[in-house]
Amino acid sequence: MVPALVLTAGLATRLRPLSFVRAKAALPVAGTPLIRRILRSLSSAGVLDVVLNLHHLPHTLTRLLGDGAELGMRIRYSWEVPVLGSAGGPKRALPLLSNPEPRVPSPGSRVPDRGTFLIVNGDTLTDVNLAAVVDDHRRSGALVTMAVVPNTEPEKYSGVRVTPDGEFAGWVPRAAQEPSYHFIGVQVAEAAAFDSVAAGIPSEVRTLYSALIAAQPGSVRAFRTRAAGLLAGKGADWCSGYLSGLLVGTEIGGHRDWLGAGSVPLIGSARFGRLYGAALKTIGIDSFALDAADATIAGLKEARAQ
Repeated sequence: MVPALVLTAGLATRLRPLSFVRAKAALPVAGTPLIRRILRSLSSAGVLDVVLNLHHLPHTLTRLLGDGAELGMRIRYSWEVPVLGSAGGPKRALPLLSNPEPRVPSPGSRVPDRGTFLIVNGDTLTDVNLAAVVDDHRRSGALVTMAVVPNTEPEKYSGVRVTPDGEFAGWVPRAAQEPSYHFIGVQVAEAAAFDSVAAGIPSEVRTLYSALIAAQPGSVRAFRTRAAGLLAGKGADWCSGYLSGLLVGTEIGGHRDWLGAGSVPLIGSARFGRLYGAALKTIGIDSFALDAADATIAGLKEARAQ
């Protein structure tokens, strides 16, 4: 199987204050760091050579994973200062991805192709068939193949324009009337796709892929699937609230001794209460919502009475 780059360098600003102490991929989902769940998924598909790009709080990832021996993988790191983006990050990591160390293949497996690799977003969990995406990419001869699902909420999310024969044809803005697909954070790429990206300069695939299809029509393709994703298809605000709730719930769950049988109060907006309440419920913690203003006034009254 080909090696993989997991994109974990981002600042995770929408997850603050949680991301002030951990990288996004190091945050636990139902008690297990997100990055470990992603790596288990890669390993089960036969991906054993992995590179993580690092920038924000890198030690919170390296101390979790080390060299990957515990997971039966080889993990290496590509360091970024500044953050280089979705195109600049892979460009910097190419020396690690394009030249994997020789590996004796097990019966029925393939020796990793030099120059072909997976790129997986470090904040997405999905059950997409990785082998099928790689095989489709190899058959087509494309430079890039993105895994996509139908965009069922175009009024909320921008999308990917795909031709009937599977070619990427551009980006569809949010609220557009035309049908589109949603990129689920898994793609296969050739090192050559990043030839035009300047080394050490932040750059994004939205610009790169548009340039690629302008210069070489058909060089970027889509793998259409119905795969499920924990974060794919959800808005940034929803993901932030849900992951925050799981993290808080996991931390609270470790202190059941002082919680007793009571419920956890959630002080904030109604939306905050819904998101955190749903997340906490998944790990068996009951909660109830309190309006922030009412809770503040009640607290001030109690303090005054004392």
